[in-house]
Amino acid sequence: MSLPPHIIRASAKLISAHRGEAGLSFVYAPGLSLPGGDAELVAVWDRDELPTPPAVGDVPINYLRESDFAAAVDALEEGDGWRGLDSPVKTVAGFAYGVMLSDRSGAGTKARGRVSVFPYLLTDRTEAALSAEAAAVAAELAECTDGWARAHLLDEALHRAYVAWFASHQRYWPGRTRRYEWVEHFGLSAEVAELEHGIWNTSGAAGQAELYAGFVEKILSD
Repeated sequence: MSLPPHIIRASAKLISAHRGEAGLSFVYAPGLSLPGGDAELVAVWDRDELPTPPAVGDVPINYLRESDFAAAVDALEEGDGWRGLDSPVKTVAGFAYGVMLSDRSGAGTKARGRVSVFPYLLTDRTEAALSAEAAAVAAELAECTDGWARAHLLDEALHRAYVAWFASHQRYWPGRTRRYEWVEHFGLSAEVAELEHGIWNTSGAAGQAELYAGFVEKILSD
């Protein structure tokens, strides 16, 4: 694929800024397999103390320890690391569907090999958890009269549902940003995504609870 010029320039500046400095394992631009959107760079370091990111224009830079990155991959292989909104599944998805820009140590290539084999435990455990919690979540939604509290509950419940849905198709969940574009990109069911969209367009606890239940039922049968 053709990379945006500003990403190429930013990655070159980043790598140049740390030339001769020990510990830079690999650099990647997360999620770039889906064109468009806001680009960023992630530099993974094999050292405990992370350096200060240099200024490379308007491209955000995030630094990760290689040990933390490996732990995220380990967690998913064990069927964990996906329940929270900012859980490791998003980090791994960004890497799996991103573009490698530098791999000094070869660790990035090894990590690519690991994430290319989708963890069956993630599929099994997310589906089982969604099936087990669906009725209780729907009941809680129906009884929740506070719209803000209901939105918070939905935010977390829909995250877990999406993780399970993507995992059932051997895809890592990249997070809610641009989720409908990711659904189309991976060839997943537009009907399922439309059901989720409808939840937010419905007012009232009972209506949202009913639509949530239908959304989960569709995922489990997809």
